[in-house]
Amino acid sequence: MRRKGIFVFLIILLLGFAVYSNTFWASFQFDDEVALVKNRAIWRLNLPALWGAFNTRFVTGVTFALNYALGGFNVFGYHLFNITCHILSSFLVYVLVSLVFQAPAMKDHPLESHREGVAFCSGVLFLVHPVQTMAVNYIWQRAASLATLFYLISVTSYLKARLTSRRIYFGASLFSTLLGMFTKEIAFTIPFMLFLIEIFFLGSEKDLWRRLRFLLPQFLTLCVIPLTLSRANRVVMPVMYPEYPMSYREYLLTQLNAFRTYWRLLFFPIAQNVDYDYPVARGLLEPGTFFSFLFFLAMGGVMFKTFRKNRLLSFGLAWFFLSLSVESGIRLLDPIFEYRLYLPMVGFSLFFTATSFYFLKQTKRIAILFSVLFLVFSLATFRRNAVWRDPVTFWEDTVRKSPGKPRPYSNLSGSYLEEGRIEEAIEASRKALKLDPFFVDAFYNLGLAYARKGEYEKALPPWERVLKEEKNPNRLAELNRNFGVISTWKGETDQALRYFEKALELDPESPEICNNLGYVYFTKRKYEQAVSFYQKALELRPGDLEADQGLKMAQERLKWQKGTLE
Repeated sequence: MRRKGIFVFLIILLLGFAVYSNTFWASFQFDDEVALVKNRAIWRLNLPALWGAFNTRFVTGVTFALNYALGGFNVFGYHLFNITCHILSSFLVYVLVSLVFQAPAMKDHPLESHREGVAFCSGVLFLVHPVQTMAVNYIWQRAASLATLFYLISVTSYLKARLTSRRIYFGASLFSTLLGMFTKEIAFTIPFMLFLIEIFFLGSEKDLWRRLRFLLPQFLTLCVIPLTLSRANRVVMPVMYPEYPMSYREYLLTQLNAFRTYWRLLFFPIAQNVDYDYPVARGLLEPGTFFSFLFFLAMGGVMFKTFRKNRLLSFGLAWFFLSLSVESGIRLLDPIFEYRLYLPMVGFSLFFTATSFYFLKQTKRIAILFSVLFLVFSLATFRRNAVWRDPVTFWEDTVRKSPGKPRPYSNLSGSYLEEGRIEEAIEASRKALKLDPFFVDAFYNLGLAYARKGEYEKALPPWERVLKEEKNPNRLAELNRNFGVISTWKGETDQALRYFEKALELDPESPEICNNLGYVYFTKRKYEQAVSFYQKALELRPGDLEADQGLKMAQERLKWQKGTLE
């Protein structure tokens, strides 16, 4: 068994790196800019600072800080970590299914003779499915893949503990649950998943309550996420209370449609999109929503109907429903994202594989089906990875698929700005504002584009509009800094100084703003203040070349100034 496991791991390892080999140098995308590139908390391994920045995802934050310590913002290390997580999770899916077959309830299961095949195909399907690309390539969504890894370690360790009665596995399971709880909120369902495993595989219903003593420590961990979230309101999100675009009722109805879309993506992963322009469901009796409701009930019916005869298939569906419940049941700003399928994919892999083996029966048919499926999915995943190559490719693909949504156009505008394509950036911002005349990010990018062209008077009105609408102190600090930069270019140093001081008040730990203040004081020949701000910039970001050069020049001028006065 151990040799077989090593052989399977090597296959998954090689296939995983082959399928994702074209993503190692893919750039930071989407929320990566805010969560990582502009997040100063990861610049050093300061645990209190990381706790303040990440809170419920503290473990995720620690991994980002480690990545930064080892390679700065070199994307290779971040992608290597994400892909390694994905490979380990895929192998653990194989381990999970192998352990399930050893459970008492699986003794006379019709697929017992195919146990190795079911386990192997479940793991590989999880590995190569194209819908996994968002969770793997989207660096910030390491939270989803890492939480899934801890989730799987907890479940497999618990199964091993119950099958062998070795306490060390109970400890490993509990520790992994706690790590998962501090990685992403989807880990909240781990104790309930372990309860399902007890029901499905580990004994009769008669002694269920007696067996629940094994789960008591796990259920005690359920207080972790609510407690940390209650703290997060004061530490992590002091001003970010989003105005939801739909009511909670509408969100739940929309999730019925999202549930149907998720299953379509699982069977037919075509037209994948990183930012869906998803319609809001207004009522249950809408034709599409009512059909989604019937489909939801049908899948639930299949889960209950197959519980006695094919528990493996039934458990796969139960895993899918339970693991999707957190992000589908709690109202979020966006109703659908593909990365939310990462953990539920474990259940789908088991469901699809068990169903295929159950109905095909003959080994030859099974081998043909999964060989073709793995080849097609591997090629589709490799191709889908190319979209993540750079921000322009990323957002141009999204704009084609969500032409009625302003956010992709606004983000495409920002991507064009990074490449110096100013006119295209202006056009993309205008398209975003045509779709939503109040879209703040598009106003910001439009102002930035005009500023880059040197048309400062045109840059000011969009930014003044943002100042009226914006509530995020970091964005307000950035805006004031931009106003200060324009004032500096225009030679209005006193006005620039006021803008920079306001920006520093909003964001007191910004090395960029400190550099700006150092430069303005330098031009005003106030070298002592310039030295002070350049020094502060270097304290905040050691090794900053701009601050280092500015500091040396200011110190030389200060020395000359003092010598002249003497």
